Amino acid sequence: MLRNVRIKTRIIAALAALSALLVMTGVIGLQGIAGTSERLRKVAERDIKHTGTVQAIRFRMEINRSQVLQALQHNPAMEWHKLHDHQLAVHQKTIADTSADIVRE
Repeated sequence: MLRNVRIKTRIIAALAALSALLVMTGVIGLQGIAGTSERLRKVAERDIKHTGTVQAIRFRMEINRSQVLQALQHNPAMEWHKLHDHQLAVHQKTIADTSADIVRE
């Protein structure tokens, strides 16, 4: 059957078949990329939500650190304790409130 077909026709048929395979491979690859892109977008959106939470917690922890350092300045053995005209409880309350905020996050 193929003996009666000319070489030129065989080559054209082979190139057409290979071209069709190439197009099918490209379509499958593009579908895979689109699916991967969509999954990556969903993961990124989820991570952005968590990043905001982490930043809020980090900020509150920084407030607590600052309050601890300010509370240490109430030490009567240090000269600068006279500069604080409030009770140590002010810092303790701020730390407690901020820690409660962190737990709620």
